[in-house]
Amino acid sequence: MRRICSALAALALVLAVAGCGMSKPDKAALALREQLLTMQQLGGTAYLTADYGLRLYEYAIDFDYWPPGELELRITAPENLSGIGVYLNEGSAALRYDGMVVSTGPLTSEGLSPLEAVPSLLRAAIEGYMAETAFETLDGAQVLRISYRSPEAQPGIGEEAALWFDLQTGLPIQGEILSDGYRVIAVTFVGLISTT
Repeated sequence: MRRICSALAALALVLAVAGCGMSKPDKAALALREQLLTMQQLGGTAYLTADYGLRLYEYAIDFDYWPPGELELRITAPENLSGIGVYLNEGSAALRYDGMVVSTGPLTSEGLSPLEAVPSLLRAAIEGYMAETAFETLDGAQVLRISYRSPEAQPGIGEEAALWFDLQTGLPIQGEILSDGYRVIAVTFVGLISTT
């Protein structure tokens, strides 16, 4: 798996250097992906809002991520769920708590639940199809927005994701997941630290 990641990083670097008539945001997105592919660990806090239409749920989740797919989540808010932990590794999952089961139900027709939001966004950042890139201003600073969806999908149809990245650190600041054009998950990342 590491060889595949290294090959993808090399390809991204070649494309970024060659340019191939790409826009500046596209070049920045490829360089950012290269940085993410060399990352050994990413940790921090995600403040998440899950929108079920008639009700909103808010969570604070501490996480540690080890590419290519090992992730540990710890819910810190709301208080009644604080302490629940989930460990994910290559398709397997383990829920950690005193016998309590967390079930808020799926947000999308694909079955996405709030606890899957952080891993889904991180997976998109590392291996998702970058459908659109653009520089934007967020809180007075220039950031890079990358939208992810299936290559054959049209905007506003099916599941899509977007992440906004700090251009100085190359780390995500916020993200969202949409289902048929409707935002079902909004995430703000705080205190992210990565190691390479």
